[in-house]
Amino acid sequence: MLADGHPLDLRYSCPVAGHRQGDLTLGAKSWFFLSADYSLGVQLEADSRRVIEATGGNVVGAVKHPVNTPDFSSFLLQAQSSKADVIALADAGGDFINAVKQAAEFGITHQQKLAGLIVFIADIHSLGLPSAKGLMLSSAFYWDLNGETREWSKRFVDKTQKVPTMIHAGTYGAVAHYLRAVEAAGTLDGPTVAARMREMPVNDFMTSNGRIREDGRLIRGMYLFASSRRKSRNTGSTTTSYSRPFPGKKRSGRWRKEDARS
Repeated sequence: MLADGHPLDLRYSCPVAGHRQGDLTLGAKSWFFLSADYSLGVQLEADSRRVIEATGGNVVGAVKHPVNTPDFSSFLLQAQSSKADVIALADAGGDFINAVKQAAEFGITHQQKLAGLIVFIADIHSLGLPSAKGLMLSSAFYWDLNGETREWSKRFVDKTQKVPTMIHAGTYGAVAHYLRAVEAAGTLDGPTVAARMREMPVNDFMTSNGRIREDGRLIRGMYLFASSRRKSRNTGSTTTSYSRPFPGKKRSGRWRKEDARS
């Protein structure tokens, strides 16, 4: 909400777009959804299906699980029997962590990839590398990605004693962009500042030449990661291995099928 009460909505690009573009290069063609049975899971699955189908992928099945279920065995066995290349986990928090742990216990990850649609580094730490190894995730930010992310993350850790996630970094970046727009516009008038925010490219420690569309969605590059055991210069071990970047679209307008192919 801007100072005069006008709303300003900045949103993250759909994470599955990064997954789908990355999986095309890794030979993944078929998907099975394991989704939480409430609005988050429903929306994640629906958005993901559109991207997958637009890029020539195939959804071979789906199953919904209750929130906070302790036993994923029946749902995971359905996903395993589908023989899909990728099992997409359209859930979050404890449900996501339990699903990944039980998939590892059942040996499912030896033949099929797991893709988390909403994953943070804290989730990987909770899982531990034996369970999380090979898990695919997409993010606009990783603390150890480059010099700029490491410098900002060090300041964050010094103040909070926590490793920052994409949400932490994105919130900081959004506020900083707003303040730069206020300075450039010379006013706190909501519509004027919002217009200036859309005019100005978003350039900071996590985003290069990002653009805010007319609908308020921030379009930025995303990265595909895979959880792995790799030495870190700071902590001695890390949980995420950089795979490759995928650029964001810079045009305005609603999402179209063509967006998923770029």
